[in-house]
Amino acid sequence: MKITITTIILLFIFSSAFSQEYNYPLGNNFDRLVSKNINNSNSTIHTNFKPLRVSYVENETNKNNLFIDTNRLNIAQKAPLSYVWKKIFIEDLVKVEQKNLSFYANPLINYQKTKLDGVDYDYGQNTRGFEIHGNLGSKLSFYSDFLENQTFYLPYIQQKVNSSLVAPGQAVWKPFGEDQQGKDYNYATGYLSFTPVDFLNIQFGHSKHFIGSGYRSMLLSDNSIAYPFLKLTVTNNKIQYTAMFTEFQNFKTKFYFYHYKKHGSFLFINYFPVKNLQIGFFEAIIWKTTNEITFERKVPLLFFVPIPGIRETVYGFNDQNNVLIGLNASYNLFKYAQLYSQFAIDDIKNKKIAYQAGFRIFDVLNENIKKQNLYIQTEYNYAKPYTYSHEYAYSAFTNFNEPLINTLSAGFTESLAIINWQFYGFEIEFKYNNILTSTDTANSNFGTNLMLSSNTATYPTTSSKIGQGNKTIITNYNLSFAYIINTSTNLKIFTEVSKRNFSSDINNNEIFFVSFGIKNTLKNIYTDY
Repeated sequence: MKITITTIILLFIFSSAFSQEYNYPLGNNFDRLVSKNINNSNSTIHTNFKPLRVSYVENETNKNNLFIDTNRLNIAQKAPLSYVWKKIFIEDLVKVEQKNLSFYANPLINYQKTKLDGVDYDYGQNTRGFEIHGNLGSKLSFYSDFLENQTFYLPYIQQKVNSSLVAPGQAVWKPFGEDQQGKDYNYATGYLSFTPVDFLNIQFGHSKHFIGSGYRSMLLSDNSIAYPFLKLTVTNNKIQYTAMFTEFQNFKTKFYFYHYKKHGSFLFINYFPVKNLQIGFFEAIIWKTTNEITFERKVPLLFFVPIPGIRETVYGFNDQNNVLIGLNASYNLFKYAQLYSQFAIDDIKNKKIAYQAGFRIFDVLNENIKKQNLYIQTEYNYAKPYTYSHEYAYSAFTNFNEPLINTLSAGFTESLAIINWQFYGFEIEFKYNNILTSTDTANSNFGTNLMLSSNTATYPTTSSKIGQGNKTIITNYNLSFAYIINTSTNLKIFTEVSKRNFSSDINNNEIFFVSFGIKNTLKNIYTDY
């Protein structure tokens, strides 16, 4: 009998019951719940390169189905039409589980209206889509989603969308509507996750990632459009090593014109020196792999070498390739509280640095009152002007004309606070952030726009300061009320009240708006800038 390599692989994959090798969603609501359970478990779990893999967390915490509300489940099992009740309020809409196969599917929606005070115009969002995920045996999992969108953005978001030519964190748009002010776009993500042995996970696909424990990240964020990637993760108790290889691109004027492609190498080594303390070393390089004159593309051999420090030794910090190194740390003070911080160096010679410090409490009342959860987070972020940029504009830390790091780019300080209270399925959240930055004017580069070459800097990069040029202060207040219909997909009906103050040396603006609707919030879309 002839046994092929494919047969051996299939036997290996289907050798035992399935496990969930796919990832938790990156949405903040999911991250808070997962992080709370990890902190409460007292286990050594590496949490600083996200998204986290479901099977890894569940195996270490000995807790399955973190998003199943046990109170709702108990009610559903006793209620008439129990099956229908669970589908609406608890489970995936489609759920198939066999010995060697599982498959789940859900519709995704985001329908909302926004009214801007003093303006007789309808703003809003209309999103329809679906997600599917599942397991093929005990080693291989998959995930995919697709969304079709039509959006009428608020003026301050529309200004950025028109400039970047992309919908924030989602896709390239085309205009629609009678006044051609609407944005029509669709986007999809997906990946395969393979765990051949317990200590090794391999993922390949088109998605986003996040490093750190904060609301923002100063190392790598989920701010930009999804990108192709290959990620290898090796975990050995107190040490976790992650190597990720990506392809990014930028374009000018029109999407269908030439795309300037570049590649990224990311290395992250996370270590537990003592219990409850994680320290991570981060290295990232954006490779200039497209010649701007001949448009020839060439990926260097060192792109594939997953050894930290070797590329800085060969190229240094001031080469045509853009190098960033950093540190990430988090410390669990007790079961429900965490301190975290980051520090990044983009260019030692030009003193281009960024850092973060934050604190969060996953449950202020330490579960002393059942069926409720009070979450509090406060954070400070700093990025010196021109950080993450490069003399070759396309070698900046950007993808599809958006920052890879966070939506505020560089040249800013930010203080933020988040209070989230959930009780009996209801949710109240207050979010505040205050930003000090600069707003570019005609023929200026104050250090906040990563799409501009650092050679065009208006101020010397070594002595640049936050707020130089056109000093700008932005303050956002947001209060939201929601009822979470389905905990598996975070489907909620909601209303939000928001206020934004914008004050610069040449312009002042204050807006007040109210939004309401129904939506799934599996992913983060940042518009608080």
